Amino acid sequence: MSAICYGLIHYLDKAQTKIRPEPIVAMGTNTQCTTVDYGAMSEALAAQAQKASDIPTDIFYNTQVIDIFEKEDKTFEIHCKDSSIYTANFVVVNAGAHSLFLAHRMGYGKHMGCLPMAGSFYMTNKHFLNGKVYMVQNNKLPFAALHGDPDILAKGKTRFGPTALMLPKLERFKPGTYWDFFKTLNFDFHIVKIFWDLLKDSDIRNYVFKNFLFEVPLINKGLFVQDAKKIVPSLSVDDITYAKGFGGVRPQVLDKEKEKLMLGEASINPGNGIIFNMTPSPGQHHV
Repeated sequence: MSAICYGLIHYLDKAQTKIRPEPIVAMGTNTQCTTVDYGAMSEALAAQAQKASDIPTDIFYNTQVIDIFEKEDKTFEIHCKDSSIYTANFVVVNAGAHSLFLAHRMGYGKHMGCLPMAGSFYMTNKHFLNGKVYMVQNNKLPFAALHGDPDILAKGKTRFGPTALMLPKLERFKPGTYWDFFKTLNFDFHIVKIFWDLLKDSDIRNYVFKNFLFEVPLINKGLFVQDAKKIVPSLSVDDITYAKGFGGVRPQVLDKEKEKLMLGEASINPGNGIIFNMTPSPGQHHV
């Protein structure tokens, strides 16, 4: 950790030739990588796991799970869309916004609802940053603060984002899942109360409205670049383009018992050998 420096600094905004009034929290390292291709890493880990184990390790891609049933012998049957059925003694459901959907189908997590938030990104046409730079996150919001980082899959061009837009679907770039959303939202008076409390807060209300405008053509780039300039003051509208196909859906979990939006990740573990994980970020993929 000695390579990490932490402190409060004032940043000289050369574009406006004045000292920015707000303090900036800074943390950096010159001895560690800040960007990882998690897709390539997952493939490598899976390949090594298959080589290292004497027990066959099978991986099935493009196999959509429809239902999971707990049997009397305490094992689980996993039913898939292609009519295949798998059995397991232990199941971990890491299915993004569909984790709670599958939990509800099994009768778990009924005190929770899912609010899918889509994140979009903007890509620069040239290299701007050598490493990842994050703005400070607002503690009221469970969403990642605006950040910029060199995209190792886009020849080092800098990617800025994410934005946050509520979408009534559980998967961003696939048709359907609208009905799945309404089921997983688990709508009732408690959900209305959560929404009302969120929108009463001016910080959250302004954030939601501003991020909606980030998705509106013609005006989105000009508005977005004003925020991104806090990271790169020289950035202009001509430097960025909307990154089509980037981003995903973040399943923000609503706790109906406490009538509040849950911050961070959520997990349902009934203690019988199955776990449902819901993380607040799906990673940034491209389709």
